[in-house]
Amino acid sequence: MYRKSIVLLLLIAALAAGCSPAKTAELPKSQAAAKDAPTVKDSMGVPGPLVLSGQEFRLAFVSSPKEGWVLQEYLPAGQKVDSFKDMLTVEAYRSALPLQEAVGQKIAWLNKRKQSDPVVNYRVIQSQSNPNDYILDFIISEGETVEWNACRYQYLNNDPKSGALVLYALGRRGYGKDIEPFMLALKEKRPIDIAALAKADFPKAKL
Repeated sequence: MYRKSIVLLLLIAALAAGCSPAKTAELPKSQAAAKDAPTVKDSMGVPGPLVLSGQEFRLAFVSSPKEGWVLQEYLPAGQKVDSFKDMLTVEAYRSALPLQEAVGQKIAWLNKRKQSDPVVNYRVIQSQSNPNDYILDFIISEGETVEWNACRYQYLNNDPKSGALVLYALGRRGYGKDIEPFMLALKEKRPIDIAALAKADFPKAKL
């Protein structure tokens, strides 16, 4: 069970992009898009396939931006990393930040982005059964792209003393002339996807 956490919005602030530490002030691209020939080999013990909301996602890209940080992206059959419509991401990284502050980094980034992106809206949902389990639900846009994300945050192995965080995120995108039907469909799919993410077994990632 989850409940909205309004206090969290007032207590924490920093700067971030995507669901993890700061990368860029622009709409996050798939991490794979910047690579010419990515090697798809599981690096965190989560080879997939993963299933969420009745949709199967297979490992499409693996990256380690720096030591102690691993990111893996999963796509449905037929989709490409540089033009995806649906993506699951599992990301694990070493961090001394409390979980709430890691979530707060993204909240502050979203608040700043509101100045130039009228599409931005978000909410934070905290688990009623596990105080160290958050979902950040948000929409952003850039040019002819609208992106919705639901990012679930936990400590590695659900252990606050682990010194690492893990993110499990679902992203969906609409492009160009498909943005309007994408937004209409999102009204129905958004709560279903969030409920599915909240109930899903959290990936047992390793660093």
